[in-house]
Amino acid sequence: FPVTILNDEMKKQLQQLEKMMQLQNKDLINKELDKIALNNKEVEKELDRMLELYKQLEVEKKMQHAIDALKDLNKKQQELAQKTEKKELDNEQLKKQQHDLQNEFNELKKDLQKLKEQNKSLENPKDMPNTNEEEKNIDEHMQKSNEDLNKSDNKKAAKEQKQASDELQKMQDKIEKQIEKEEEEQNEEDANT
Repeated sequence: FPVTILNDEMKKQLQQLEKMMQLQNKDLINKELDKIALNNKEVEKELDRMLELYKQLEVEKKMQHAIDALKDLNKKQQELAQKTEKKELDNEQLKKQQHDLQNEFNELKKDLQKLKEQNKSLENPKDMPNTNEEEKNIDEHMQKSNEDLNKSDNKKAAKEQKQASDELQKMQDKIEKQIEKEEEEQNEEDANT
């Protein structure tokens, strides 16, 4: 749907246009129409710029959400490793909790993939860190943890869970460092303009 924004300047031009139409002065009418068209282009440019800024903010917000989700997942994985090591729950409950964490992580990976695609659609895409290795390692450690729990080897399962936690931390750090780098570059850019 077309967006129309009539600022005071445009309203004044439209009023002048109406007067000229009543006077039937074609040259002046054409001049006023050209001014209005120019103003519309400026408004359109500004709207495009604002839309791009909004998209950038969306990407930044989703990156921060990913960091928060990784922190939360990491905390849960550490707690589960402690419960597993101390055998605070039976292995079926531990397996269920590990499975739930795997599902959470899979959802996070999907969100990150969508974020990368959304980032590519920006005029100036942000540098997104490559977290494929960490993701693969996390998947492997979580899977091995489940296998060890199936064998009732809680010590080995807890070790795998701790390694998954370490990889979650690495992934979180990688994304945070990239955000900091982007902010520094933006601050330098702002200082230079």
